[in-house]
Amino acid sequence: MLDFTHSHPPRRVPTGHKARRPLLYLVVALGLVVILMDWARKPEHWRWFEALSEPRDETPADPRLPSGALPEVPGVNRQYLTEVRDDTPTRRAERDAWFELWDVLLRLSPDDLRKFSVGRVSYVQLMGQSNLYRGKLVRLQGTIRRIERIAAPDNAVGIKHYYEAWLSPRDNPSSPILVYVLNLPKKFPAGKDLAEDVALVGFFFKRYVYLAGDPAAKTDALRTAPVVLAKELQWKPPPPPVAERPPGAATVTIVLVAAIGASLLFIWFVYSRTRRPRRDEHEPSVSRAIPGSDPDEENGGHSQ
Repeated sequence: MLDFTHSHPPRRVPTGHKARRPLLYLVVALGLVVILMDWARKPEHWRWFEALSEPRDETPADPRLPSGALPEVPGVNRQYLTEVRDDTPTRRAERDAWFELWDVLLRLSPDDLRKFSVGRVSYVQLMGQSNLYRGKLVRLQGTIRRIERIAAPDNAVGIKHYYEAWLSPRDNPSSPILVYVLNLPKKFPAGKDLAEDVALVGFFFKRYVYLAGDPAAKTDALRTAPVVLAKELQWKPPPPPVAERPPGAATVTIVLVAAIGASLLFIWFVYSRTRRPRRDEHEPSVSRAIPGSDPDEENGGHSQ
């Protein structure tokens, strides 16, 4: 009698598309390596890495009223400042105070600006405590939205022109501060529709009334803005074109090593899933049952 207890069907050998599947996986893995290498060589993909190395912004301005007396700036004549009136346009009586502050500002060194500054102030502080900050050196940070050069009126200080800039302060971007600055950094753009981040130290002068267009009402409206006089702007030029700033060799090397490692791991995974398992040594051998090959069958099922 034939015994089929230990017999197994023959193992199929992969053919056709199944045989080509492991090769296809290897080609895909190699393609991923090429794509990652091409991605890594583009500098714009590494801007986030540069941002991590940039210094953090300083502590935000404290909107509360200062607890002590604010530092006085040597040379400022407080008598002139008594003629300054808030919530008004430019007044002839304020002319002496205006150019007196410019004269003092021209004589101050960068160290003096830091030494006598009251520190960073907010838009709310200048608007609500104008009498306290008038004639004081304040520090501002924000974004220049527009700037243009204008001629200065005749004066004894010798100033021929300055730049009128509208600053969106960092603490209140929708409420502009009017800044007059003597010197601009090299390559600083001019005109409208700007977005240049700057910092500055300057004299707070007054709360100024100006006529501004109101797009919603399609008419002009009176608005107020703090006015600050600054000697210069602190500005970081934009980075050179992308083509001139390739990523560092160390960064590229790290990315390539990581890409190759990931690809090798993927290849190993594909190979482990598609390779043929080894035959168990204790597995019974498989033989195809052929009618007439059994001696008992040839003798009619009786042994002689």
